[in-house]
Amino acid sequence: MYEEWDKIKRKCEICNKIFMIKKNRLKWGRGKTCSKQCRIKYVSKKLLKKILLKCTVCGKDIFRSKSQIKSKNVFCSLKCKAKGMSLGLVADMRKGTGISKEIKYYKLKYYKYRKWDKDLKVPLPDYSVWNLVNRLKNGNCYYCESDKELGLDRINNQKGHTRKNTVVCCNLCNMTRGNRFTKEQMKKIGKVIKSFRRG
Repeated sequence: MYEEWDKIKRKCEICNKIFMIKKNRLKWGRGKTCSKQCRIKYVSKKLLKKILLKCTVCGKDIFRSKSQIKSKNVFCSLKCKAKGMSLGLVADMRKGTGISKEIKYYKLKYYKYRKWDKDLKVPLPDYSVWNLVNRLKNGNCYYCESDKELGLDRINNQKGHTRKNTVVCCNLCNMTRGNRFTKEQMKKIGKVIKSFRRG
């Protein structure tokens, strides 16, 4: 048996009767009606606000609210929607939506940096994923000024990918530097790489 402190007073939305209900039932959107009869009335009242439609594929009756109707073709399940896609009943995604391959590549870099820093037990990046995306998208390699295949190069490889410890760098310069050269030495080597790229 549930104790009285675990229950709360509620007012029935159909008959306005005061009734007691367990607190945890409110989380699931319950506790709106006092009895089964009121519940049936509440559900039918809710359905009156929805529009009765037929599934485009199987013809099954389905209820949808106005906000859920986004095209003339409606489907009762994911299975019917998949069949509708194969029949060409679902419109193609508009151009300009979704994320470009370049942004996906930069986002992947961010999560790789976080994992590496976590494994090395050094401070994690002190910027968000979108800060990194904007930094790489609008940046050039610190060493050779290239704007392709960009990532971050750590100045001190014993520390993490923090803002102060990194510079924007292309893959070629990052692999060339490794642990072999300092930032200043790599800047000179970057000029040579830049001349080769132009040639």
